[in-house]
Amino acid sequence: LRETGSNLLSINKGAVAMGDVESAVHSMLFSLRCSFYGGENLSLLLTSHVELLRAMKRYRELVKVALIDVVMIETLTGMKSNAFDVFDGTIPTENFILADAKVKQNIVAIELVHTRRFFTSFWFGDYQSAIESDKAASSVPSSKMLKLWTIYRECY
Repeated sequence: LRETGSNLLSINKGAVAMGDVESAVHSMLFSLRCSFYGGENLSLLLTSHVELLRAMKRYRELVKVALIDVVMIETLTGMKSNAFDVFDGTIPTENFILADAKVKQNIVAIELVHTRRFFTSFWFGDYQSAIESDKAASSVPSSKMLKLWTIYRECY
């Protein structure tokens, strides 16, 4: 994961140099996710996510995915980054992201929210809630396709 994250950072730097903002944003988001699963310092990751969110303001759907990652880090650290404030109340909570994803049938965001809830419930010892979140995440059709977080979810 660390090597993948490093390669994604290289892609990010190249995209920034060429002015390819969308590729730069995507590569940085996935680099941060690799860093999370690779065991990087959560406080530093939270700061990096908030900086990225400010740069991502015009990519609203991708921002919602990044905010899910922020909620997970905030929950694990007990720190508040006020990341939702970057969007002046237009994206107020994770529950809003989930409801919006259901309306728009954004299965990636739906799966990510439930997976985030699974991880934090499991790590905090709330196994009943973790089981419910895992069932919700696993019921999403996209959950059958292999992704970084599905590997971790299945191992628990």
